[in-house]
Amino acid sequence: MGLNAIQGRLYAEGIPTRMGKPVWDQHMIRRIITSDMYRPHSFDEVSELIAPEVAARLDQDTAYGIQWYNRQRVTVRTVSEPNGDEGRRYRKKRTFRWRPKEDWIAIPFLHACPVSSSTGRVPSRVAPKHERGNTWRASGSSGVWCVADAAGR
Repeated sequence: MGLNAIQGRLYAEGIPTRMGKPVWDQHMIRRIITSDMYRPHSFDEVSELIAPEVAARLDQDTAYGIQWYNRQRVTVRTVSEPNGDEGRRYRKKRTFRWRPKEDWIAIPFLHACPVSSSTGRVPSRVAPKHERGNTWRASGSSGVWCVADAAGR
C-alpha cells in the first residue's frame, strides 16, 4: 500500500490528524511508517538492541516499540546580535549532530497495537470514532501501519 493509498484511506475513513485536519501530509505518513516507535518488534529483535538484564525482564510473546535516545548531540550557545537601537539582542543557537548508531540507546515499550500471531499483521478493523479517543488504528490487509496515542508523540 503506497502513501497515496494510505492518505486516501485515512481521509475516506474520517481519521483526522492530531491537529484536526482531514488530510494527512504524506511526509508525516512516511515518518510514522518508518519510525521504530510505531512498528511492532518481536522479543528477538528487541533483545539484540538492549542489555541482557533488561531483556530478561521482557515478555517473549509481546510486541514492543522502540524509542531511541542519544541519537543526536545538541550544542547550545548564546549569540549576540545588534538590535538596531544601538543595543544587543541575545538568542540561543542550537547545533545538531548525529551520533554513530552504536551510541544510540534503545528503550523498548509495550506496543499498543494488536498484531496477529498467525499472520504477523495488524487487524484491518478501525475503531469507530466514539471509541478512538487518542488511540487510533489505520491498517489494511497489508498491516503496513499501526499508530497508538499519536497525539502524545
